Amino acid sequence: MDTITRHGLKSVPIKKLRLPGDVATRRRSQHVLDLGRSFALTGGEPLAPIIVEWGTWKLIAGADRIAACLNRGVKEVDVLTVEGEPDALAELALIENAMRRHSAAEQEAAIAKLVAMHTAREQAGAFPDVPDDATQGDDRVKVTRSRGGRKRGSRKARTQAYADVAAATGKTPKAVKSAAHRAKKKAERAAAPAEKPAPVIETFGLAVPEAILDATSKQHSVLTEMANKLTALKSALTRLENEAGMQFQGLKTALDTAAREARGELPASVCPYCKDPDGTARRRDGCNACGGAGWLRARAVAHNESGAAPTAMGLPPVNAAKGNSST
Repeated sequence: MDTITRHGLKSVPIKKLRLPGDVATRRRSQHVLDLGRSFALTGGEPLAPIIVEWGTWKLIAGADRIAACLNRGVKEVDVLTVEGEPDALAELALIENAMRRHSAAEQEAAIAKLVAMHTAREQAGAFPDVPDDATQGDDRVKVTRSRGGRKRGSRKARTQAYADVAAATGKTPKAVKSAAHRAKKKAERAAAPAEKPAPVIETFGLAVPEAILDATSKQHSVLTEMANKLTALKSALTRLENEAGMQFQGLKTALDTAAREARGELPASVCPYCKDPDGTARRRDGCNACGGAGWLRARAVAHNESGAAPTAMGLPPVNAAKGNSST
């Protein structure tokens, strides 16, 4: 059954309605707070009717409007009661979301679901053989158009689905197609496994423990931000010198030195001497170059300061013989 039956408007207590479980969360959203304030201009209640299923009082459309009413202390609301097959009611809810949702992403997601629903029906020839002039009536609302039971190929089915959804939501078929495409791409990106960020240190192709990669990444982020802020402060002092005719050379030198120190502490590479970042080769703990950390900082790499790199990961420095640090 592709039609739904309207039983008309009825005033009912909100506590009688079967509401979704996220109503409490919705009440705190900025959109719902703004929506509630707008009700002051419409007599205290939403202009668009809230839609519920006849008999079960299950909310079909209008969860944000209900949440806004609850925020305003409203006890009763006018609802449009409808009756129909579950698929028809689900489609009605999607149409409401596609037309009324404040979020473009949510609108596009609803449109994509409608397109998929209509495409599947077209391919299966699931539309009943009902004349198109039967889609209007006092107590009937046609949710989907009739196609006389004809099956269609996937391309024709999608094309017709775009047209049907456009007619139902007041959009153009091109806009529906674009929205469904964007929603599909977003869903694919969300489902795709997250790519691991590239290591901030040179690994030389060696296996590096995740603990070291995480620690060096965090240190790199903090130290880079620190160096950039110090450089920005130095630039600000230079501008102040030009504008006020004052001299801050001592401060600028201190800031420049601090920025260089911060960049020198950046994690740079797996220790090229022991080449044992995970400790499996048993050379890392006796390495004077990295102090048992398994990796070197930028200043140690730049100046080849054997034993100068501070320890990391909380490991104490190891002052073993240099022979133990050979590759």
